[in-house]
Amino acid sequence: GGGGDGDGDGDDGAGGAAAAVTEHDVLALMTRVASNPLADVVTREYIVTALVKLTTRFGDDASHAQLRTLIARFSNNIDAEIQQRAVEYLKLFEQPADVRADVLERMPVMDEERLRARGMNSAALGKPAGGDDDDDDDDAAA
Repeated sequence: GGGGDGDGDGDDGAGGAAAAVTEHDVLALMTRVASNPLADVVTREYIVTALVKLTTRFGDDASHAQLRTLIARFSNNIDAEIQQRAVEYLKLFEQPADVRADVLERMPVMDEERLRARGMNSAALGKPAGGDDDDDDDDAAA
C-alpha cells in the first residue's frame, strides 16, 4: 500500500517510506500547473498565493528567484484580481525577509468562544441572525 497506491497507509507501494520532496520538485510542479492552459481563474489565484507563501519556506536563493519569476508571470494576467495579487506579492520581495515572513505567516484558527467573550455579535462571526447560536439547534424550533 502507500501514498501513491491509494490505500492510504502513507508508503509508496514499494515497501519503503515515501520519497522526500525537494524544493526543485515543488517548483517543477507549480510551474507545470501555472502553465496549464486548462487551469481556471480560481486555480490560478491559489497558485500565485501558494508561490508567494513558498518564499518563506524555501531557503535557497535560486528557489526564491524562480518563485519571483513565476509570480511575475501573473502580473500581466488578463484577470484583474490575479494581476493585482501578483503585483502586490512582488512588492513583498522588496521588503526584508522577516517582514515578508510576518505578512505571510499562517493565520491562527478563529476562536469563536473567545470572540463571543469579547462581545462580538453573531453577524460578525458569520452566523445567521436571530438564532441563540449555542449549536443545540433549538433556535429552529418555534
